[in-house]
Amino acid sequence: MNQLLSISSSDERMKLIEEERHKGSMPMELFLRLKKYIQAEQLVLHHTPIDKVSDSQIFAGGQHYDYDQILLATGFSNQMLTQPLIKSLVTEEQAPLNDSGYPSLAHELEWLHQLFVAGGLADLELGPFARNIMGDKGSAERISKAYRRLSKKIS
Repeated sequence: MNQLLSISSSDERMKLIEEERHKGSMPMELFLRLKKYIQAEQLVLHHTPIDKVSDSQIFAGGQHYDYDQILLATGFSNQMLTQPLIKSLVTEEQAPLNDSGYPSLAHELEWLHQLFVAGGLADLELGPFARNIMGDKGSAERISKAYRRLSKKIS
């Protein structure tokens, strides 16, 4: 992580992130536990983008699946910068982008005044783990620090 933050070029940061990111990886201990539950038919894994979730059913790929509990659902596509909200922030609010076309963020992940981002939008600040649970933790830590700082100003 220190290596990433020492790189000033956003293109070089993105190159390092892409080299270091291991898509779909998980700790071996977790993999073995999941495998045990799958073999015992106590757990079913689906690798299908979810279209809709209701109180007891998931709709995905033209199918529906009953569920009791969702423990963890992750995943992403790299199309976030083309989403209407993001495009609008850039064109109408002049949200700054760096040379790589990603949000130019403060350390606390602030993009515009009191607008904080996480996940893929924070790739260049958080590194290869930005889009997984570790990135979520890092985002929460930085954003909560900013929140505490801003709250003190208001008090």
